[in-house]
Amino acid sequence: MKILVAIPTYNNSRYNYTIKQTLRALSSQKYNDFQLLIVYKPSKNDKTLDIIDSFKEKLDIIIKIQYNGYIEDAMNIILQESEDYDITIITDDDSIPPPTWIKEHVQLYDKYEKVGVIGGYTYAKTEKHPSDYNIPYNGNYILQKFRYILRKIIGYYSPHPLNRGYTCYINSFGIGVESKNKKQITMNKYTKSICLAGVNMSFRSRFLDGYRLPTATIRGINYEKLIALNFIKKGFHSIKAPIYVTHLERESLSRPHNLLTEIQITFENLLLPYLITLNNILINFYKLNIYKKLTEFFYIINKDLRTCIALLSLEAAYKWARTMYDPKKARRKIQKLYNILQKININNFDCKSIKNSWNI
Repeated sequence: MKILVAIPTYNNSRYNYTIKQTLRALSSQKYNDFQLLIVYKPSKNDKTLDIIDSFKEKLDIIIKIQYNGYIEDAMNIILQESEDYDITIITDDDSIPPPTWIKEHVQLYDKYEKVGVIGGYTYAKTEKHPSDYNIPYNGNYILQKFRYILRKIIGYYSPHPLNRGYTCYINSFGIGVESKNKKQITMNKYTKSICLAGVNMSFRSRFLDGYRLPTATIRGINYEKLIALNFIKKGFHSIKAPIYVTHLERESLSRPHNLLTEIQITFENLLLPYLITLNNILINFYKLNIYKKLTEFFYIINKDLRTCIALLSLEAAYKWARTMYDPKKARRKIQKLYNILQKININNFDCKSIKNSWNI
């Protein structure tokens, strides 16, 4: 079995070269018959390539240079390179996999032929919890309960036919949902889920069939879900398994450590209906429009920044999905919005003004 381990890396010097700990951990794997692919995006005064070079006697390393783009573009390089391998395992340049990490992923594919994607878990070495940076939220318990009831009425918690029986899934109009049911839906002891994390994720790469991610966003928040859904469409399962890595604490694409990054993550999360439409997955536009109007109603009641950003995202997702909007144009639009959001006052903002300035 041919195994590829892949790491996208960018500006690692900013974090005191955490990739050194990642490479050290990979060089100590009990399953050592693998190729290591590093997708390196250059940054000023960065010496990551020197760190990588010091491990070339211990690891079989291929380096691919990413000259432009963001994480989706890096992942597309990985997807292209992985097609000659049986299993591709992905991690980050700030993770520390245990010695059995690769072996555990491979053993699950040997055991379950219908599993196409595996997501593991992380132990976090943390100084501050991401919630310390949360956007101020003026909601209360009664309002949240009311929101839950209205969501239930419109079918928010009903899974899309593509992933019924999953604990984390897309609903019929393309929004990612975490099941409220405390009884876990499992395949033996493994949970069916599309909520995976690239720091600890693998897939059967020979079944990609040329699949590539739409390069539409900046932070790539949903790329793991898109890969999982691609395999589910082919008749495979996407599962969460008790395989762990240690995730070093630092700001990253999916872990907000300031207000702007949390705003961006909130926005990109709700673009999923647009992204899965680009992946030829049908959604219920009527219900998506109702949910958009429901979000507008809650913004009128609450006028908090989180709901404003959610509303802007849903309006973009609805419009772009209906028109199959060009991903490159979408990315430019998103960058324009982020530039606008950098300048707002969170205590004195106007959602309509933001929308007008953005001109979606």
